[in-house]
Amino acid sequence: DLLARQLAQPLAERWGQPVIVENRAGGAGVLAAEVAARASPDGYTVHLGQLGSFGAAPSLLKSLSYDPLKSFAPITRFAQVSQLVISHPSVPAATLKDLIAHAKKPASRMSYGSGGVGTSGHLTLEMFKSSTGVDILHVPFRGVGAALTAVISGEVQLAVLPMPVALPQVRAGKVRAYAITADRRSASAPDIPTAAQAGLPAFESTTWFAMFAPARTPAATVARLNRDMVEKYTRMSVDSFIQDVEIWNNKVRVG
Repeated sequence: DLLARQLAQPLAERWGQPVIVENRAGGAGVLAAEVAARASPDGYTVHLGQLGSFGAAPSLLKSLSYDPLKSFAPITRFAQVSQLVISHPSVPAATLKDLIAHAKKPASRMSYGSGGVGTSGHLTLEMFKSSTGVDILHVPFRGVGAALTAVISGEVQLAVLPMPVALPQVRAGKVRAYAITADRRSASAPDIPTAAQAGLPAFESTTWFAMFAPARTPAATVARLNRDMVEKYTRMSVDSFIQDVEIWNNKVRVG
């Protein structure tokens, strides 16, 4: 939602008509992808796809109503987003190593929230469990916003969430940050170590986003969408939100 709205306004200015961001939360992006795949291939509906619905869902779900390769025409990669390992402030752990040690205690009975089965937060924490040997209960929610709310309220103790979503709450003192899951620290939060620096060597996980049109969208329309999107998002101002998002400038080959 945040990424889409960053791009919607400059595109609306370029096209001279409103660009509506329609949220279809749930299913790790699968529900939104299903709607987009059924849309008319006229260039008026585009889909902000992501790792969950295009990368993980084909492997995790027995059946999908769309084929990530056949149901869409790729427009351009858009962004790669770092994630934060966060907890409720009541968790008695100041560092990532402390967190792992606490989670291994039988009496800790910890749980973590995610934006849904197959999301990057879910897969990253499962990788965290596998890497450390901890046993933490997964509680899926309908989107990362709901997962963040659950951590803030103490309904769950942990989560791995996109940095632009989690960092404002870290700064507000509502959640505690242990590590960034990227391979380098963020310029907007240089005090937060990477997972590798915090004691988990070679632990890295980011999530990606890309723009798609429904299959059979005319090649000329896809090329126009690519040109306009690349021009607009490479000129977006670097504010407190976009600092934590690596924007890709990719021109698609149409043919």
